[in-house]
Amino acid sequence: MSRKRDLITSDFAGWRYKHDYVELLNLLGHYLSLHFCIVCRDNVGTTRTSEAKAMATVKEPLTPVTGHEIEVVLQRLRNSKDVGADLLRVLDIAIGITGADMGTLQRFDERADCLIIVASRGFSPEALNYFGVVRRDTNTTCAAALMRRMRVFVEDVSTSYLFVGTRELDVLRSCGIAAAQSTPLISSNGHLWGVFTTHFRELQIEREFDHAPLDRLAVQVTDSLEQREDLVPSQHFHDKQIAEDSQPGG
Repeated sequence: MSRKRDLITSDFAGWRYKHDYVELLNLLGHYLSLHFCIVCRDNVGTTRTSEAKAMATVKEPLTPVTGHEIEVVLQRLRNSKDVGADLLRVLDIAIGITGADMGTLQRFDERADCLIIVASRGFSPEALNYFGVVRRDTNTTCAAALMRRMRVFVEDVSTSYLFVGTRELDVLRSCGIAAAQSTPLISSNGHLWGVFTTHFRELQIEREFDHAPLDRLAVQVTDSLEQREDLVPSQHFHDKQIAEDSQPGG
């Protein structure tokens, strides 16, 4: 028994010295990727959490009005000649479901291997120019969602490992963004069409949010878009490009 323990100890020591720092980081990354979403918290703990604002409509069913808006926009996505304006309506619904203040919707360009903004709400031209094309190595929740094909949620961008010390954090702060979540648009067939991200001006509490309505919307939208895969947004739609009376709820 003693000899067996010595062998185990010797093997562990060998493993420890043979594997460098990069390998340890890879193991840590693999561990994080097993989680359904990433929740980034700060060191203040309960103090920050008590100050944070939970997402609107937490654990509440969709209202009849929102349900009707979703039905209308899905029908338009299946039949419209240019999906750009309708994608802005989709983004508005996602912003409403999450109780967010602004957001972006990006299409995944397979050839260029990047995300391209096709609809946005609440961002300055400078911010849209900076985040207009997002590649896999960009420090953003949408890039992380693209890489992992799962939702990425950051409760506080100022303490998240994705953003600390990056130019991206400076841009987010200039927009007044405190938290963000990115949900990949993946069809029922497993095809990734893009990502929509909603942003918040206040800290958020991820554990109090019911993801189901947003997940359903993502699948429904992507399935509708797949039926018209020959159509792509002809331009980037943002903010006031759709008349107020034609927006959801208008």
